[in-house]
Amino acid sequence: MTVAKPRSGHDRCRVEVRPWRDWPSVAPHWAELAAGAPVPSPFLAPDWVGTWLDVYGPSLAPDLVVFRGEDEIVASCLLVTRRRRWPLGWLHQVHVNTAGEDPQDEVCVEYNDLPCRVGWEARVAASLRDHLHQRRWDDLRLDGFQPSPVLEAVRSAFDGCRQEWRHEPTHFVSLEALRGQGMDYAASLSPETRHQIRRSRRLFEERGPLEVNEPRTAESALVALDRLAELHRERWARQSQPGVFASASFRRFHRELVTRLFGRQEIQLIEVTAGGAPVGLTYSLLAGGRAFFYQSGLRFEDDNRLKPGLVTLAAAIERSKEAGLKEFDLMAGTDRYKASLAKERRVLAWGRISRPGSKMRFVHLLRHIRRALSGRQTHAAAWESGGRVNSAPTGEGPSLPDRRSS
Repeated sequence: MTVAKPRSGHDRCRVEVRPWRDWPSVAPHWAELAAGAPVPSPFLAPDWVGTWLDVYGPSLAPDLVVFRGEDEIVASCLLVTRRRRWPLGWLHQVHVNTAGEDPQDEVCVEYNDLPCRVGWEARVAASLRDHLHQRRWDDLRLDGFQPSPVLEAVRSAFDGCRQEWRHEPTHFVSLEALRGQGMDYAASLSPETRHQIRRSRRLFEERGPLEVNEPRTAESALVALDRLAELHRERWARQSQPGVFASASFRRFHRELVTRLFGRQEIQLIEVTAGGAPVGLTYSLLAGGRAFFYQSGLRFEDDNRLKPGLVTLAAAIERSKEAGLKEFDLMAGTDRYKASLAKERRVLAWGRISRPGSKMRFVHLLRHIRRALSGRQTHAAAWESGGRVNSAPTGEGPSLPDRRSS
């Protein structure tokens, strides 16, 4: 363990850098701090972090960073450093928390945060900045962060750095509101969406009864996850792409996560069948009385009147309402089906903070040229020193269509 002393006694924390294998000793403190996140997040839960470290820790070797106040831990995070090849050398990218995997292995963290005790946000952010300036880094990546006081403190602490921020909407259904109004979920949808779902259900029912089922044991949940993965692979094979379940690390991570969490009712797997044949499955994480829709496997067909994604998700949302959950969150993305199925929304942020200096100025120049040559819109006017780009959602980013799309 290495310890960085604060630059001044009262405006910084003491920073301890521990190996990731020390996670069990930090997990209880992390859990207490993460409980203060604006929206309780399965991506900050100790079991998510611990499972991710078990699977990805040996290859990524993240640092477990602990921030101490006078006599207590006031914040903690993971820092994952990756070297990326660029012209004239290497870039050192630092990812916060469970991120930084190779693209084919990404688990795509959302509702991220830097677990921090209230009142310590500015001091923790300044200590994080000082800690990074004492080591090798070029880009700091903050993926899927919730708006929060600690995020604003980080943005302010790095105000002298070039910052780029991309925002994605996350649509959700307030199941509490529906119950309070005595309203069925279907009644909350637009006439067009209701028509598509009802027509699809009717066509599927021509093949046999439409049934909605959930696994009852961890073993049957793993079987359901395997069926979901196979449907997901078939869907992406139609586009000559492997899909996320082609990654052995990704499959292992989710199998271990389901094994850990299913018995505690923190995993939801819903399967819809018609005449015993699969229509689709959804895989959601449960936290704080909310369902976070993570992945689906759908049986796509040539008849475009059949909407397996809408039918399956509508069934999962209705089942979540019956189970007494507060919300069903469709997660980040601008896919049309998300706005069709859920009217309320939040916003998550993906940030890139670059270290000042000629190296990163050159890197940004190359990025600017590459975007211009590829015909993509650029925001060069906003790239002033220390400027921030609050760009509209583009759909690019951490493989959102491959992770979430139906």
